Amino acid sequence: MKNQFFYKRAVTIPGEEGKPVTEIAVDDSFNVDMILRSFQGQDKLTVVVLDDLHERIDEVPVTNKQGKVTGVKNKTVVYQSEIRLNAKDTKRFKLLTEIELNK
Repeated sequence: MKNQFFYKRAVTIPGEEGKPVTEIAVDDSFNVDMILRSFQGQDKLTVVVLDDLHERIDEVPVTNKQGKVTGVKNKTVVYQSEIRLNAKDTKRFKLLTEIELNK
């Protein structure tokens, strides 16, 4: 697919009892036709915001006046994807988008 941008994302896998935490790199992608905007975040990573608003139903605990959980209720929450690109992927992303804009 020509409209997919592939990038590396770090995933932390918690270790079992007594074993260390493992961090692995996975390949992810997003559709460049769905980009709304991008900006540099406070952590110096490039944040890419996608046009993919979607709803999810989350279970939220219901508490009484004493703070004790008495049950759960469903709450609809709207999400939007924000992807963070490292420096190497940011360079590739800029090159790709600058080429696309000049066509």
